[in-house]
Amino acid sequence: MKKRALTGDLSDFGLGEILQVLALGRRSGHLLLEGDRTRGRLVIAQGELVHAEADGGDPGEPAFFVLMENGAGAFCFLSAEQEEVTVSEVTIQRKLDSLLVQATMQYGQ
Repeated sequence: MKKRALTGDLSDFGLGEILQVLALGRRSGHLLLEGDRTRGRLVIAQGELVHAEADGGDPGEPAFFVLMENGAGAFCFLSAEQEEVTVSEVTIQRKLDSLLVQATMQYGQ
């Protein structure tokens, strides 16, 4: 059963900040993004990013980096049980910290 756990605007809290909060809390669920550049979805399993998809692009890391370019827009995190999350296709193998460091180097976020 999914429930709305966190909503807001990406201009107030950047995607990197949101992901760090979810990682610290070891949360599982789906982070839906309606960004100023693109829409997409991230799947989090016990605080780790396991899947990303963005409109019109390849899933996985390419989608993650496209979504990191959003400077504004809405986000909504839907909390889910771990079993519901692992059913998703796993397209990201790298640790979240590594992805965030690379995003910071690329986009300064």
